[in-house]
Amino acid sequence: TVGTLWNFPGANSTFWHRDYPDEWRLLTVITAMRDYPAEAGWLHVQQETHLGGAFHGVTSRTPPCCGQPPPATTFLRKGDTLIFTATTKHAVTPNPSGVDRGLFYTTYAVGGRRDTYNMPDGAPSLRSLLARLRAGTLTPSLNHARG
Repeated sequence: TVGTLWNFPGANSTFWHRDYPDEWRLLTVITAMRDYPAEAGWLHVQQETHLGGAFHGVTSRTPPCCGQPPPATTFLRKGDTLIFTATTKHAVTPNPSGVDRGLFYTTYAVGGRRDTYNMPDGAPSLRSLLARLRAGTLTPSLNHARG
């Protein structure tokens, strides 16, 4: 999977989550497309919550607490790359700046696994999604691993 992650001015935090279930052996690779101010909204990553980590069993949906590792804020400069397993717990911070923050991302699978979780076979084209959005028949949803 390849795409961009945008955090627009005024965006709020995302909920804490993991991108994929444990059986999906994936790496998430995020690269900053340019320099952004520190307040443009970055990822918080909770260390040791990846599959096999000491805190992998903690819930995916709540902020770190109670003796768990604190979140590490990732601040990337142009060309910097962050690599983490897709089972690592993370969230995005708010963007109170006046800057659109865009990050390029890719996911890499063990054994060439296709990302049918976020990009299922028969996924609609951007053109059909835009047509449904204009017609008011598109219902937004988040497709993240539950936990």
